[in-house]
Amino acid sequence: LVTPIGPFCPFHSSACAEDSPFGQEVFELVQGKMPRLLAEVSQIQSTIQTGKLGGIMEYRGRMAQLAVELSQAEEEWRVLLTRMRMA
Repeated sequence: LVTPIGPFCPFHSSACAEDSPFGQEVFELVQGKMPRLLAEVSQIQSTIQTGKLGGIMEYRGRMAQLAVELSQAEEEWRVLLTRMRMA
């Protein structure tokens, strides 16, 4: 029998409960921040794939900001994983 570990496991400990501080951080990242960022990445990729050069230039500043936000989200994820390993 194989089950996921950490916050994705159906058998939560109190440390990973949805109402715990850790559970709330995971929820915010997985359900809040990442879907929004991935939707924006998808929109920009669609613009690039259609070859609309004007659209690419229009999104240039947003792409730089999005890269920073994705990097921050990845760092938050690494911190959460480290906290799970150390728990």
